[in-house]
Amino acid sequence: MEWIQSFAFVAAESSISCVTPGGALLIAFVVVVAVLPLTSCCAAAPAGRSAASANAAAIRKREFRVLMGSSSLGFLLRGTGTCLSVIFCLFAMNANLTRWLFCAALAAPPALHGADADLSANQRLLIAARNGDATALERALRAGASPDARTRIGDTALMIALKKNDVAMARKMLEAGTDVNNAAANGVTALMAAAHAGQGEMVGALLARGADVTAVDRLGKNAMTYAAGQGHAEIVKQLLAKGVDANAVYRNDLTALMWAAGYGRNDAVKVLLDAGARVDLKDNRGKTAADIARERGYAETVTLLEARK
Repeated sequence: MEWIQSFAFVAAESSISCVTPGGALLIAFVVVVAVLPLTSCCAAAPAGRSAASANAAAIRKREFRVLMGSSSLGFLLRGTGTCLSVIFCLFAMNANLTRWLFCAALAAPPALHGADADLSANQRLLIAARNGDATALERALRAGASPDARTRIGDTALMIALKKNDVAMARKMLEAGTDVNNAAANGVTALMAAAHAGQGEMVGALLARGADVTAVDRLGKNAMTYAAGQGHAEIVKQLLAKGVDANAVYRNDLTALMWAAGYGRNDAVKVLLDAGARVDLKDNRGKTAADIARERGYAETVTLLEARK
């Protein structure tokens, strides 16, 4: 029965930050009065007792284990004890959790207030975005959720929606006023995510709201390199129209043309060439865009590039 005692102390320790003083007292009472005597009756006899006493204790211990482990009475006692422990602990929690449980039972949202309401609303917002639940998302916003609430990796609801290719959800977050230049922990912004996914409509909406076309992530890539590398020619045009330099040099001295050529994205290559992208620029290995396309086996791309020399 050692696990009972361990469980009691772990439960008490993990919940100590969210219980009321009365709740903490109740949990301590349950542990001391109910759990410890139960475990002590199953413990081996301490040193110093007689051999007969130790044998008697061992017999009681075995009998108790048989009773609790195999009989119907043991099953009933264990089940009842578990239920009572859960009930005691739940009612020992603070009033917000108790109210949440009753509201959940009635299929109604909990009525929370203050700092707990902000946290709960933010969590519900992010969960709604992840689940694609527009109704829950709107409810969370009405409850006071911040449009810029983030997950542990820095994703906002807007970023989550874009990664899921949920344009409708992303549009709702834009209407809610989310900051379009928020970046996740890896430096990726909403514009980069939309450019990578080929979401031209969202790229336009983000640009209209002031998305930064010069922002780079931790890999040194930006919206243009993502769009070019994925072959999203229309998004490449949108970014060029916003003033992105077709010959801008990124990490490892790579240009957008090199990114497009390295993946055989011929439509993007044509757009960049028409915008004045230079074919003679070299990366940090001394390779041109044509060299990169050639070493990766994109013969048609090589032909397009060499025709512009």
